[in-house]
Amino acid sequence: MSLLDDLHSALRGAQLALDTLGPRPIGDPRAIKAAADRVREAGDAAAHAATSAAAVPDASTLSGRSADQLRAHSRNAVGEARSAAAELHDIADFLGREVKRVQREIDDWELGRRKANNTINEIKSAIGRVL
Repeated sequence: MSLLDDLHSALRGAQLALDTLGPRPIGDPRAIKAAADRVREAGDAAAHAATSAAAVPDASTLSGRSADQLRAHSRNAVGEARSAAAELHDIADFLGREVKRVQREIDDWELGRRKANNTINEIKSAIGRVL
């Protein structure tokens, strides 16, 4: 096998490596981050609503069945708002992790592509020098 054959074989291998990288990973880190920010804002609003509702007088000056129902509904509303806030913050945290994962996949793909293209260009240059 000649040097030229070796270079052509190396070129085919480098092009195959480039092909195995496949298409660019799917996902837009900026759009995912924007969604995470919006979800976090909604969670903050729910947390604020829970805090505000908890600060409302609890009808302690009232007595009887209606007052008991009012207090129960108030406690339930505060609990539901706190639960919703926690769930929204969990979703925002998940989206934040997804931003990092998608960005890492894109960075790895771009690095692999650059390396493969550099290798291909170096081999083509070497073929040009041999010819």
